[in-house]
Amino acid sequence: MSGAGALLRLPDSVQGVDFVSDLHLNPALPATVAAFLRYLQHTRADALVLLGDVFEAWVGDDSLCQTFEGTCAQALRDFSRRASLFVMRGNRDFLLGPAFFAATGATDLCDP
Repeated sequence: MSGAGALLRLPDSVQGVDFVSDLHLNPALPATVAAFLRYLQHTRADALVLLGDVFEAWVGDDSLCQTFEGTCAQALRDFSRRASLFVMRGNRDFLLGPAFFAATGATDLCDP
C-alpha cells in the first residue's frame, strides 16, 4: 500500500478477509483478550486487517518484553504464520514500531 487512498492488493489465493478495529486490548479486560486469542486460533480467514486501537495503549516496542504484550505478540505471530496479517496504527497504539511488526509478522499499513 502506498499513498493516501491506495488499494490493498491481496493474492488471488485469499478467499476470506476479516476486518477488526478498536479492540482496546488490555490486561484489565481478560474476557476480551481471551475472546480475541480464541478468534485468532479458530478463524478461517486467509487475511486479517486490524484497523487501529488494537491495544488500549502501546507505550513503545519495549513493551514486547512484558507478559501481556508478549503474549499478544506471540498470538499474532502464530496467526501470521498461517495467514496474512495487516495492522494500521490507531490513536491508542500509534507507537507500534518496527520491533512489533518484526515480532508479529504483520505488515504495517499506512493510515490514508
